[in-house]
Formats: sequence, structure tokens, C-alpha cells
Amino acid sequence: FDKEELCSYGDLGLMKAVDGYETGKCAKFSYYASKCITNEMLMYLRKNTKYNSVLSLFQTIKAGESDDIFIIDTLISINDVEERSEFKIIFELILKFVDTLENPRDKFIMHHRYGLAGHNVLTQKDISKLLNCSRTYISRIETRLKDEIVNYLKIEYI
Repeated sequence: FDKEELCSYGDLGLMKAVDGYETGKCAKFSYYASKCITNEMLMYLRKNTKYNSVLSLFQTIKAGESDDIFIIDTLISINDVEERSEFKIIFELILKFVDTLENPRDKFIMHHRYGLAGHNVLTQKDISKLLNCSRTYISRIETRLKDEIVNYLKIEYI
């Protein structure tokens, strides 16, 4: 993020605090202003974080005397036989792990979140409605299961 731009959003928050502060309220101006400044700065950061994580495949890795090397040049094609067979082995291990899950709810979540065993891919929100629970609860279960899969793959594959 750009520090100067962030400061200007902080200034904007201060101006909004000056315009919006009501003396009849019990909050001190300093408290109210700090909240306004913080909110403006956070809105700026949230707005720009989605662009910070975008990686272009045409980003230069090495700019040398000859041709530049781009990220896309270093990627191995999915058609590569070894990579496909390795991917297939890992995928089969993940399916095996999911099939060994004893809790039917956990199986249901994994099958529908990732479209395993021919199931449709559903969002956490959709699954939470089907299971009559919160989306956060589904997220926690999914995170736990992904950690378990990683540990399983470390034992079985690596």
C-alpha cells in the first residue's frame, strides 16, 4: 500500500470527524476522531488488499542481458505425464482419507465443498443451510479437515 495515500485517507477521516461530531454525545472528540480515522484507513486497506495478492503470470522473474524470464515460462504444463500421475496419486489419497471419515457430517462437507465423488460443489453458506448450522461452524470443520488431510498426506505420500 502507498503510505501517502493511507495518510490522506486518515486526513479524510479527521475531516469527517470534525463535520460529524455532535457535542451533545457523551464521547470525547479525540475518541470519536480516532474511530473515524481508523475506519477510513481500514476501508482504504480493505479496498486495496484484493489487488495486492494478485500475481501476474507475466511478471518478470529475471531481467537479464537476453530475453526476460516470466513466471509463466517456469510453469510445467499439466500435460506433463509425471505431474499428472503425481496429481492423480495425491487426489486418490485424499479420496481415500475422506472415505475413512467416520462422521457423516464431515464426509458430507468434504464431498460438497470440493465436488468429490460426483457431488456438486457448494459454498459454505449453502452447506450451513443444508446442515442447519452457521457458516463459521462449517469453516472450522473444513479447516480442521484440511489440516488432517495434510497430516495424512505427510504420512502416506511423503
